[in-house]
Amino acid sequence: MRWGNLLPLLVVIALAVAYVRWVRPRIRQARYDRWEREGLLPDQTGERRHDDST
Repeated sequence: MRWGNLLPLLVVIALAVAYVRWVRPRIRQARYDRWEREGLLPDQTGERRHDDST
């Protein structure tokens, strides 16, 4: 197999790893920060999760 054929696969794998390790956690943190600013976290609203499966 030549490098020309393998290079696009390596680029796709590198982009996928970068997304999982770098982009996704920052998106999650930004969403959490936005919820905190808007007062939508459970400890800010007084709501608690209940497990009704019993």
